[in-house]
Amino acid sequence: VSMNNLEYAGGGIGVQVEHNPNLASLTMNSLEYMAKRIYVGYNDNLASLAMNNLEGVGGRGYIDVTNNKNLTSLAMNNLRYVVGNFKVNSNPKLASVSMNNLEDVGGSIDVSLNPNLASLTMNNLDDVDGHIYVQDNDNLASVSMPNLRDRISVQPLTSCDLGDYTSSHC
Repeated sequence: VSMNNLEYAGGGIGVQVEHNPNLASLTMNSLEYMAKRIYVGYNDNLASLAMNNLEGVGGRGYIDVTNNKNLTSLAMNNLRYVVGNFKVNSNPKLASVSMNNLEDVGGSIDVSLNPNLASLTMNNLDDVDGHIYVQDNDNLASVSMPNLRDRISVQPLTSCDLGDYTSSHC
Protein backbone atom coordinates (compact mmCIF):
# COMPACT_ATOMS: atom_id res chain seq x y z
CA VAL A 1 0.00 0.00 0.00
CA SER A 2 1.37 3.38 -0.96
CA MET A 3 0.01 6.60 0.55
CA ASN A 4 2.51 8.89 -1.13
CA ASN A 5 0.12 11.86 -1.42
CA LEU A 6 -0.56 12.05 2.33
CA GLU A 7 1.55 14.92 3.71
CA TYR A 8 -0.17 15.94 6.94
CA ALA A 9 -2.77 14.48 9.28
CA GLY A 10 -4.03 16.83 12.01
CA GLY A 11 -6.82 16.97 14.53
CA GLY A 12 -8.06 13.61 15.73
CA ILE A 13 -6.75 11.71 12.75
CA GLY A 14 -4.29 8.87 13.13
CA VAL A 15 -3.03 6.02 11.01
CA GLN A 16 -3.93 2.54 12.17
CA VAL A 17 -2.98 -0.40 9.95
CA GLU A 18 -3.66 -3.77 11.53
CA HIS A 19 -4.78 -7.33 10.79
CA ASN A 20 -4.08 -7.21 7.03
CA PRO A 21 -2.72 -10.69 6.29
CA ASN A 22 -1.79 -9.96 2.65
CA LEU A 23 -0.16 -6.55 3.14
CA ALA A 24 3.51 -6.81 2.09
CA SER A 25 4.66 -3.18 2.20
CA LEU A 26 3.45 0.13 3.57
CA THR A 27 4.91 3.38 2.23
CA MET A 28 4.01 6.92 3.31
CA ASN A 29 7.02 8.81 1.99
CA SER A 30 5.28 12.22 1.70
CA LEU A 31 3.92 12.23 5.25
CA GLU A 32 5.71 14.97 7.22
CA TYR A 33 3.57 15.39 10.34
CA MET A 34 1.05 13.29 12.24
CA ALA A 35 -1.02 14.85 15.02
CA LYS A 36 -2.19 11.57 16.48
CA ARG A 37 -0.97 7.98 16.56
CA ILE A 38 0.75 5.76 14.05
CA TYR A 39 -0.06 2.14 14.82
CA VAL A 40 1.07 -0.71 12.58
CA GLY A 41 0.40 -4.15 14.04
CA TYR A 42 -0.53 -7.74 13.35
CA ASN A 43 0.18 -7.60 9.62
CA ASP A 44 1.63 -11.08 9.13
CA ASN A 45 3.21 -10.52 5.69
CA LEU A 46 4.33 -6.91 6.09
CA ALA A 47 8.03 -6.87 5.18
CA SER A 48 8.76 -3.14 4.87
CA LEU A 49 7.46 0.02 6.49
CA ALA A 50 8.73 3.36 5.17
CA MET A 51 7.89 6.91 6.28
CA ASN A 52 11.05 8.61 5.07
CA ASN A 53 9.83 12.23 5.28
CA LEU A 54 8.02 12.00 8.62
CA GLU A 55 9.50 14.68 10.87
CA GLY A 56 7.18 14.67 13.85
CA VAL A 57 4.34 13.07 15.72
CA GLY A 58 2.64 15.68 17.90
CA GLY A 59 -0.51 16.26 19.93
CA ARG A 60 -1.29 13.05 21.73
CA GLY A 61 0.63 11.10 19.14
CA TYR A 62 2.78 8.03 19.45
CA ILE A 63 4.37 5.41 17.22
CA ASP A 64 3.69 1.70 17.82
CA VAL A 65 5.01 -0.98 15.46
CA THR A 66 4.05 -4.34 16.99
CA ASN A 67 3.66 -7.99 16.02
CA ASN A 68 4.48 -7.85 12.32
CA LYS A 69 5.88 -11.35 11.75
CA ASN A 70 7.81 -10.64 8.53
CA LEU A 71 8.87 -7.02 9.04
CA THR A 72 12.56 -6.74 8.15
CA SER A 73 12.80 -3.03 7.33
CA LEU A 74 11.63 0.00 9.29
CA ALA A 75 12.60 3.41 7.84
CA MET A 76 11.76 6.77 9.42
CA ASN A 77 14.95 8.55 8.43
CA ASN A 78 13.79 12.15 9.02
CA LEU A 79 11.86 11.62 12.26
CA ARG A 80 12.95 14.29 14.77
CA TYR A 81 10.38 14.07 17.58
CA VAL A 82 7.54 12.05 19.02
CA VAL A 83 5.40 13.75 21.68
CA GLY A 84 4.27 10.42 23.16
CA ASN A 85 5.80 6.94 23.25
CA PHE A 86 7.91 5.20 20.62
CA LYS A 87 7.43 1.43 20.62
CA VAL A 88 8.85 -1.33 18.39
CA ASN A 89 7.94 -4.72 19.84
CA SER A 90 7.57 -8.35 18.80
CA ASN A 91 8.74 -8.09 15.19
CA PRO A 92 10.68 -11.36 14.93
CA LYS A 93 12.50 -10.67 11.61
CA LEU A 94 13.39 -7.01 12.18
CA ALA A 95 17.19 -6.72 11.90
CA SER A 96 17.89 -3.04 12.57
CA VAL A 97 16.30 0.18 13.73
CA SER A 98 18.14 3.31 12.64
CA MET A 99 16.67 6.74 13.30
CA ASN A 100 19.62 9.08 13.14
CA ASN A 101 17.57 12.29 13.22
CA LEU A 102 15.40 11.44 16.22
CA GLU A 103 16.15 14.01 18.93
CA ASP A 104 13.26 14.06 21.38
CA VAL A 105 10.69 11.60 22.71
CA GLY A 106 8.12 13.04 25.11
CA GLY A 107 7.15 9.62 26.47
CA SER A 108 9.13 6.39 26.69
CA ILE A 109 11.06 4.33 24.16
CA ASP A 110 10.41 0.59 24.20
CA VAL A 111 12.31 -1.67 21.81
CA SER A 112 11.68 -5.21 23.02
CA LEU A 113 11.08 -8.78 21.92
CA ASN A 114 12.62 -8.40 18.46
CA PRO A 115 14.78 -11.57 18.41
CA ASN A 116 16.70 -10.79 15.18
CA LEU A 117 17.37 -7.14 15.98
CA ALA A 118 21.15 -6.68 15.72
CA SER A 119 21.50 -2.89 15.98
CA LEU A 120 19.63 0.09 17.38
CA THR A 121 20.92 3.49 16.28
CA MET A 122 19.56 6.85 17.44
CA ASN A 123 22.65 9.04 17.16
CA ASN A 124 20.93 12.41 17.72
CA LEU A 125 18.62 11.36 20.54
CA ASP A 126 19.26 13.71 23.44
CA ASP A 127 16.04 13.90 25.43
CA VAL A 128 13.52 11.29 26.58
CA ASP A 129 10.94 12.35 29.15
CA GLY A 130 10.04 8.77 30.07
CA HIS A 131 12.18 5.66 30.27
CA ILE A 132 14.10 3.74 27.64
CA TYR A 133 13.53 0.00 27.60
CA VAL A 134 15.71 -2.11 25.33
CA GLN A 135 15.22 -5.72 26.35
CA ASP A 136 14.69 -9.29 25.16
CA ASN A 137 16.25 -8.66 21.75
CA ASP A 138 18.27 -11.88 21.59
CA ASN A 139 20.71 -10.87 18.81
CA LEU A 140 21.13 -7.21 19.75
CA ALA A 141 24.85 -6.51 19.62
CA SER A 142 24.98 -2.73 19.20
CA VAL A 143 23.10 0.25 20.67
CA SER A 144 24.18 3.77 19.74
CA MET A 145 22.65 6.78 21.52
CA PRO A 146 25.75 8.91 22.15
CA ASN A 147 23.88 12.17 22.94
CA LEU A 148 21.55 10.67 25.50
CA ARG A 149 21.00 12.62 28.71
CA ASP A 150 18.19 10.62 30.31
CA ARG A 151 17.24 7.40 32.12
CA ILE A 152 18.03 4.09 30.46
CA SER A 153 17.72 0.34 30.97
CA VAL A 154 19.68 -1.84 28.53
CA GLN A 155 20.48 -5.56 28.58
CA PRO A 156 24.20 -6.50 28.28
CA LEU A 157 25.55 -5.91 24.77
CA THR A 158 28.64 -6.44 22.67
CA SER A 159 28.84 -2.75 21.68
CA CYS A 160 27.16 0.14 23.45
CA ASP A 161 27.60 3.89 22.98
CA LEU A 162 25.36 5.87 25.29
CA GLY A 163 27.55 8.93 25.71
CA ASP A 164 28.02 9.61 29.43
CA TYR A 165 26.15 6.41 30.31
CA THR A 166 28.46 4.01 28.47
CA SER A 167 30.51 2.68 31.38
CA SER A 168 27.75 2.32 33.97
CA HIS A 169 24.81 1.09 31.91
CA CYS A 170 26.23 -1.36 29.36
